[in-house]
Amino acid sequence: MIRRHPVSAFLSGLMALGAVYFLLAHKATARVNELWFDHVECRMVEDRAQLKPLGGRRLFGLYRPELPWEYSRYYTVTDSLQIDPQIVSWYQSWGDGKEQEFKTEAVEKILEKGMTPMITWEPWTTSFAGHENDTGASLGHIVAGEFDPYLRRWARSVARVHKPVFLRPFHEMGNAWYLWGIPHGNTPEMLAEGWRHVVRIFREEGARNAAFVWTPHIAADTMAWPGDEWVDWVGLDVFNYGTMAVKGTWMDFNGLLTPQLNAVRRFRKPVMLAELGTSAAGGDRRDWWIDAFRRLPEHPDVRAVVIFDNPACSNTTGIPVDWGFSQTPGILAALRPLGAGAGFQLPSASP
Repeated sequence: MIRRHPVSAFLSGLMALGAVYFLLAHKATARVNELWFDHVECRMVEDRAQLKPLGGRRLFGLYRPELPWEYSRYYTVTDSLQIDPQIVSWYQSWGDGKEQEFKTEAVEKILEKGMTPMITWEPWTTSFAGHENDTGASLGHIVAGEFDPYLRRWARSVARVHKPVFLRPFHEMGNAWYLWGIPHGNTPEMLAEGWRHVVRIFREEGARNAAFVWTPHIAADTMAWPGDEWVDWVGLDVFNYGTMAVKGTWMDFNGLLTPQLNAVRRFRKPVMLAELGTSAAGGDRRDWWIDAFRRLPEHPDVRAVVIFDNPACSNTTGIPVDWGFSQTPGILAALRPLGAGAGFQLPSASP
């Protein structure tokens, strides 16, 4: 029989007691945090409905590759146009890596500046371990609840920032570039159920500040409409490819927007131009933007405009496309007199 030294036995017992205490304390802390979230933080969450601008005004937003971390170009644009910066747009994939988690620090800084984040939240299930080979019908995994822990973490993180945030998952579901789209075996019914599944989780977690932007790609995508109670805004992505398009035709703002608006107007939701841009292939980019600003008042259901300002982009086939807005010669000076008439908010206090 092996006899243990009394001091050794005492230390072993102390370590065991410490381990039990740590486990119980950890569980207690987790429970306290959960109760705090459920009964205190959730009561501090603001309603997403306040995002809709009043008095026929329009929110102005911008996407730039350096957002949401660097704002100098954004402020150059809004200062030059003499309009308020209101929406900060960027793109994030779903996944189980650090980059796919909710960017609390960036979001809080945006909200402190008086602006609203808009995250185009792309459900690339291939970014999750074990799903690297998901090449079709990925919506089935989402509806089956395989990513619910990830979705619930995001929902709680959104709720904890309290103020409204735009979320744009499943965007352009008719675009073959995206694996969650109809071209990859996801039926309209699956898309609608996948959308409802995500929104339901956010509501269960108290994230009533999450304003969901449903963004079709083509008119046929409207078959995937999830229902009025599940959508806050309808988003439209409007791009003039000019002579780079299949038909090789320069299209003006109204020629591109009107058919898309006609397809979604029956849903009676506020409309956001979630991505708006023009190339310079086959026409004058400056004139295109002047026409766009002048035409906006003809579309009162468009309540927000987010300009896609990326000079170093590429299309789905890898061909470079310059969607640069702010660096187009003379564009900001030309648009400055048109901002107020286009419905954008005039400057308030400096950020």
